[in-house]
Amino acid sequence: MTSRELLPPTDAASNGRRSEAADALSSAENVEWQLSELVDAISAEIDRAEDTLSLKSFARGISFAIKQLSLDLEVTVRRAPDGRVLFRTVDPDQQGMTLLKLDFAQVLQSQLQGLRKPLDQPGDPRDLATLPGITAEQIKRLNAIAIYSVDDLERYTQTAAMIAEVSRKTDIADPQIRIWRHLPFLWALKPASGPPGSTVLIEGGNLGAVPDSGAMVLFAGHAAQIVAWSDVRVTVTMPQVSGRGVLFAIVDGQITNLLAWEATTIDLVVRNLSIGARSVFANEPFLVEADLINQGSISSGPFEVEWIVDGQRWPRQPHGPLLPGQQSQESSTRRQLMLAAGAHTIGFTADPAGALPDLSRANSTFDRQIIVSAREYLSIGDFRPIETLDPIAHERLGPADVLSLIFRGLVRFDPERRELVPELAETWEIDGLMEDRLRRGTKISIVFRLRRDVYFHDGAPLTAQDVLFTYRYASEVPHSAWRKQMKAIESIDLIDDLTIAFVLRSGATRTTIQQLFTLGVLPQHAIDLEPGRFGRSPIGTGPFQVAEFAPGAPIDLRAFEDYVQGRPRIDRMKIEVIDAERLFLRVLAGEVMAAVLPDLEDVRRKLQESGAWDLFRVAADQQALLHVQSRGLLERQPNPYDTNWNAHLWYLKQ
Repeated sequence: MTSRELLPPTDAASNGRRSEAADALSSAENVEWQLSELVDAISAEIDRAEDTLSLKSFARGISFAIKQLSLDLEVTVRRAPDGRVLFRTVDPDQQGMTLLKLDFAQVLQSQLQGLRKPLDQPGDPRDLATLPGITAEQIKRLNAIAIYSVDDLERYTQTAAMIAEVSRKTDIADPQIRIWRHLPFLWALKPASGPPGSTVLIEGGNLGAVPDSGAMVLFAGHAAQIVAWSDVRVTVTMPQVSGRGVLFAIVDGQITNLLAWEATTIDLVVRNLSIGARSVFANEPFLVEADLINQGSISSGPFEVEWIVDGQRWPRQPHGPLLPGQQSQESSTRRQLMLAAGAHTIGFTADPAGALPDLSRANSTFDRQIIVSAREYLSIGDFRPIETLDPIAHERLGPADVLSLIFRGLVRFDPERRELVPELAETWEIDGLMEDRLRRGTKISIVFRLRRDVYFHDGAPLTAQDVLFTYRYASEVPHSAWRKQMKAIESIDLIDDLTIAFVLRSGATRTTIQQLFTLGVLPQHAIDLEPGRFGRSPIGTGPFQVAEFAPGAPIDLRAFEDYVQGRPRIDRMKIEVIDAERLFLRVLAGEVMAAVLPDLEDVRRKLQESGAWDLFRVAADQQALLHVQSRGLLERQPNPYDTNWNAHLWYLKQ
């Protein structure tokens, strides 16, 4: 069906008036239309048809009605540059690729019929030209949507939504239509913007001399306090609302048109107090920063801020203006604190004097509780000189017990099960049985799959490239004790970012494998950046990171928050490196809680006689060692391999 077939010329059903839209469609070339235009035109035709049927029903005493109207239209469709979807019915001698199916059954029964006036209520037959102040152009626009009389206008504007729709389609102001309909309307808002609580004058008409019992003015759904009321003016107090929105009035149960308004607000909001450290320790400085923003619609102007710590108010600090939506970056929102161990409450308030018309005072204050911990501090001694903490740079394979606190290898030796277990590697696979390969002395291929959750002390993730770099670096550093071990490797291949494959030459021994793959993995990016400083400021993946180190001075270590096995219980550790005689005296004086001494009979005897120490004799590669440990240090388990595998679990007896 084409548009010509769908919309025949009108006749007496429209009382001699002829739709200009229908005229245009019937006489002009086939044009494009929006779906809403088609619905308007069809609705107008149905409206006229129902008028005709109603008259016949009234005259003959028999009910006639349109129950359903179904249309199948062959059309072409395109999207216009302005976003509109336009349809055009195909000509009678053509076929369209798109079929538009329309069913008006529910519209006819539930909407159009429901809004029509009963037959026993006569309509207003006056022509639109009789309406006060209406122009020829406005009549033309109303005719374009099938409104030809005052009665038609009443039918089409039964609700506020219908009035708004007629206004939108005809570009006739909503209040103007209400004036013609003798309905309450709003015309102007004076001022159109202001702070909540300010007085607002609303001009309009048909409001009544006095407000009815249900009369109200709503700003974004919030009722305003009515100060004064007349037929053409209402004075209200703006409720506590923010931003931009619309207001309307309800008069005698009828909703007026909408007016736009804006609440000019200052809304200082403290969203959070962030602590500049993951752990806060007693008597150590830490930074607190307030997240302050102005969520209002106007600049705040200057104001003050105030910090409160455990109920004690600090001197107020000045703060400059904050623009709408601006987040503060001023120094007064940051404070460096140093507190004793225990629970503390920190508070921050913007504009504590209440000098600004802030939308919500409750949002301008934020309190936070923090727990300040006493540090677990451990002092250890070692008699073996340490010139560098670069594990590759040592000419001998040591000192493993210090380096294992900082670095971790692909695997570690489990002293309880006496076998290698995964460390940085999640899994490792050998092509065949290890024992069989070792017995036959053939090549051994091993594929390591790294854990995804391992990070270096600077926050960089561990990758297989770091593993490859470590082993190549160990084979290149002159005088490194590891160069000899590296000769057992035939090839290394990267599989992906987390997978790396090694092939060991024929003849590799169990000891070779244990030493090779417990080598601490180094970060390539750190050594590439400053290769000469790595021995002084190393970066590993172990439970402790280096805070300070210089040859001949104590090694200062601190807990690594992101250690893969969990944050260590010990917060700080100092490793004193002094000669064996002085270290022994410090042990006897109780100035260290653990030490590594030469395993000498006289030393053992004196310590055993004191009864205050646990002693562990370790047969190291080059020298017999004696691990001395206070009984106040728990979970530390010295072993011949110096793995320190559970260093994150060490703690001090209270």
